[in-house]
Amino acid sequence: MATRKSCTQCGACLNACPAFLLAKSEEYSPKAKHILLDKGRSDDGELDWRKTVDLAGRCACCERCLAVCPRRLSVPEDLAEARARHPRWQQHFWKEWIRRGDYLWKPAARLATLAPNSILPRGLGVLHASALAMQEPEKTAPWLRLAASTEKPAAGAVFAVFGGCTATRLRPGWLSAAERAIGKLGGSMTADPGFVCCGGTYEHAGMMEQAVESARFNVSRWRALGKPRLVLFCASCFHSLRRYPNLDKALDDGEAEAWLAALTPLSGMLARARLETTPEAPAALGYHSPCHWGAKDEDLALLSSALPGLIRGDFPCCGFGGVLKVLNPTLSKDMASACWAGLPRAADGAHLPVLTGCSGCALQLSAHAPGGARILHWLDVFGVD
Repeated sequence: MATRKSCTQCGACLNACPAFLLAKSEEYSPKAKHILLDKGRSDDGELDWRKTVDLAGRCACCERCLAVCPRRLSVPEDLAEARARHPRWQQHFWKEWIRRGDYLWKPAARLATLAPNSILPRGLGVLHASALAMQEPEKTAPWLRLAASTEKPAAGAVFAVFGGCTATRLRPGWLSAAERAIGKLGGSMTADPGFVCCGGTYEHAGMMEQAVESARFNVSRWRALGKPRLVLFCASCFHSLRRYPNLDKALDDGEAEAWLAALTPLSGMLARARLETTPEAPAALGYHSPCHWGAKDEDLALLSSALPGLIRGDFPCCGFGGVLKVLNPTLSKDMASACWAGLPRAADGAHLPVLTGCSGCALQLSAHAPGGARILHWLDVFGVD
């Protein structure tokens, strides 16, 4: 059995961790979480394992610590292992919420409009705000369009769109916009791919059986469709699908390279086309960069070139954090508030409209938006004639 690498306490993770940057408390730092989890694994009885998981669980699963750690240690991966060993009712709730979302999400959004937030306890109020955010936003005239004279860089290629849970269940307009864009770029679409959840949120919650089940199902659909290129417009889904080679038997031997090559961000495709800014586009607007894009945010690259007034926010994480919204809804909300405080404003102090490229970020920041603030997925303002 391989020796587990331990944290050297170098502190490289401190300025990368949004939970630590918010709390400025050592127990929120990735290095402290690694120490707690290592102690909790030992048999010397120094720390109760369940309490250890509670203390270490103040984590948004953004993996920014992994990106800067010299030893490539990941708090989210260690926490997933810990949660798998000690499951709780919140994980069961989260599993059912994701698995049965076709029947639960829209009714929850409608019911939330009937329950005044003022009568709810704070923790439940946070979840109430999340349910309200699942309602479809007001229609917005396009700010960007594919130029009529655009070339056909996708001519002859076959694609399937991986929309993820949010687009499939709550934002079908994102799916149709992506499909129309692919068609205009010359690509052709497969039959309805029938994908399920990417599985990333299961993995963060320590439900590895469900994560692997989702991965295997999605890979089986990809095979059945003839292994087309998979177009994505959610940073978190893209991140999760890239992890499939790491999951037990999700892919057959020799398939990993083809799978990774098939994953295609929609914004990367559009970067090869010609976009036009419409008169409705604001002169200045904000952008929230999703954690799971990592160092290469394909959406930011596209939107910055097309919308010169785009200004990136300076707080790194929205606080969605997969299961964090259930395990620690107060921290999740506080991180969203910090994210909003780091987004740009107009000269008069008013919030600028904000774009993002992750379905989870869009719902999270919408749930906790200050009065008058508005956040949209960039496909909400993208037009294809």
